Amino acid sequence: MVTEHDANTRIDRTFTCLDVDGSGYLDESEGKRFLGAVGCEEAELDYYWADLMRVADTNKDGKISKEEFVKYVMGDVEVASDGSFVDLEFEKELKHQVMMYGPAGRL
Repeated sequence: MVTEHDANTRIDRTFTCLDVDGSGYLDESEGKRFLGAVGCEEAELDYYWADLMRVADTNKDGKISKEEFVKYVMGDVEVASDGSFVDLEFEKELKHQVMMYGPAGRL
């Protein structure tokens, strides 16, 4: 069973791998690299990057912080008192997404 803590740790590590310049933020090139890694077609990257910025960049500074990235990936997930996910379909999808990250997902 994946817990919220496990998921946050994996997402945090994934962010660190994506943030190649170590700035603590995903800029456009890093964000598009992430989108490509999770299956977006190259021709659609501009569209999905704009959508990601619209949804995840909550402070509208033009980049995505680690906190914003974690909130974006986690969404409005309901968590049980033991820290496990209530929505088993979400847990299944999260495991699939982490596997899609390739080596970064195994960190």
